[in-house]
Amino acid sequence: NAEDANATEISFSLFSNRLEIKHNGKDFNFNDVDGITGIGISTKKEDINSIGKFGVGFKSVFAITEAPVIHSGLFHFEIKDFVIPSLIDNNGIKETLVVLPFNHPSRTEDEVFEIINKKLESIGLKTLLFLRNVKEIKWQTPTKNGHYCKESNNFENIENVHRVSIIPNIEREED
Repeated sequence: NAEDANATEISFSLFSNRLEIKHNGKDFNFNDVDGITGIGISTKKEDINSIGKFGVGFKSVFAITEAPVIHSGLFHFEIKDFVIPSLIDNNGIKETLVVLPFNHPSRTEDEVFEIINKKLESIGLKTLLFLRNVKEIKWQTPTKNGHYCKESNNFENIENVHRVSIIPNIEREED
């Protein structure tokens, strides 16, 4: 969603019972809500460069949660039964925030936490390389955090050729 929303920054914050994802891209509109709550419905079908062109990508969150929560612009809702948006309070949230509570009926909170923890810690520099819009990824777990930035500059005045630099910063917090 962040890449397709033209976000330049995205952050992942892992807690013992949920994953929070924030980005600075464009806010959801009604068609976006319809797209992520429907199956095979996408506002991006005509854009071959869009990640969400097939209308099924967001459904992958149901592997770890039973009820994702989305705050974006005027829309604040929880998705129930895979497709039913249910309005919730905005709690003063202004940016796009997706909250994935670890309430999957077949997986424990600890199991989901470990899966996501490993994925976040293995986010590599190459993740940013192939994204057009996202220039910065931040992630945080209870024990580690990372920050990747991408800079792109024209290369020797050759049209459509860029030099891309990825700058990592990973820190460990020890108890």
